[in-house]
Amino acid sequence: MSIALLLEMAVSGDPDRVAVIDRDVRLTTTELARLAGGGAQVIAGSGVQHVAYVGLGGAMLPLLIFASTHATVPFTPLNYRLSAEGLHQLIERLPSPLVIADDEYVDAVAGTGKQVMRSSEFVEAARAAEPLEGFADPDSVGIVLFTSGTTSRPKAVELTHNNLTSYVTGTVEFADADAEDAALVCVPPYHIAGLTNLLSGLYSGRRVVYMAAFDPEADPDDPSRPAFRLPAQRADADNFIAEWTLRAHRQPCETDDDCPDGEICRDGFCIPEGPE
Repeated sequence: MSIALLLEMAVSGDPDRVAVIDRDVRLTTTELARLAGGGAQVIAGSGVQHVAYVGLGGAMLPLLIFASTHATVPFTPLNYRLSAEGLHQLIERLPSPLVIADDEYVDAVAGTGKQVMRSSEFVEAARAAEPLEGFADPDSVGIVLFTSGTTSRPKAVELTHNNLTSYVTGTVEFADADAEDAALVCVPPYHIAGLTNLLSGLYSGRRVVYMAAFDPEADPDDPSRPAFRLPAQRADADNFIAEWTLRAHRQPCETDDDCPDGEICRDGFCIPEGPE
């Protein structure tokens, strides 16, 4: 079974359900599918055999996974913490790749002789493209992850579509999550847990909320710094993570009218109404 079918099933189950939350970005299953189809057209038009990503992840991860899947080429998220030399070495091992990078990592992947595209450019191109909905052979490689290389040269771990979908369908019930259920994802995009959380959440009907990278100098009063980043003055990280885990399970809102009886809208989420 192709990974693409997981998204197709999610759309058929609830086309208006919010599937992904990444700071101020919210994508329903239908919006994700439409964007991924456009991204597949961009990938197919580039004539590449592989897609690599260097960046912090968030909504880019599901977009690139499903865009690559529809384009029937493997996808590899690379470790953005590596040096430019380390990234170049891994990119050289991928067959004819399109390298998509967040702005802060474009310089690190430049000079490889491969096609490089900024994440923002890819998203804009995907929005404008006609959706392509290809379905890969279930036994073909869908995702390639590299090991950390702590003790030796990083190893490429190939995961087929069947490897991934069998894991998901064997451990999670389809559309079994409650409407308010969510999963807070804090791991980087090149970690297997980020991949399995996304696919399991999508299949089960649990929205996936991405927490941005840890930033000890973030300013909660500076709008250029995402609220999900850890404020410098908050010493108790456990309380911070617990707070956002709770919010991930809360219903998103814009006004009090969006909330159930007995709850009010505060900071974009419904919370129980307290005493006057």
